[in-house]
Amino acid sequence: MTSTQFRRTSVNPPQPWPAPADWAEINDRVVHYLTKAPAIAFARTKEDDVLSGKPFAVEVAMITDGTWIWPAAVDYYARNHDIAPEPDFLQHLRDQDFTLPEVTPEQRAAATAALRS
Repeated sequence: MTSTQFRRTSVNPPQPWPAPADWAEINDRVVHYLTKAPAIAFARTKEDDVLSGKPFAVEVAMITDGTWIWPAAVDYYARNHDIAPEPDFLQHLRDQDFTLPEVTPEQRAAATAALRS
């Protein structure tokens, strides 16, 4: 198997970058994309919501679309606190027209290996 480079993103509330001007219009499409992508790593715990203080609210998992890897917290904070993903990642979603590509087993395995490197 050839080595695959993955782009990585995270979320650090409160939002460290401005929300895009069209965030209200695209939020649902972004959340749909983020929630439909496959998880490649899980933890048996949840983290506290750092904005609301709600305990054990945020899934601990890593997700991929075959190009990017992101924590499940990106979806959680977009869905629950209107925090947009980082601009480069959001542009990637726009470039995909917010349509999740098929993620092959090989891509999932490569993303999992990338997490370990």
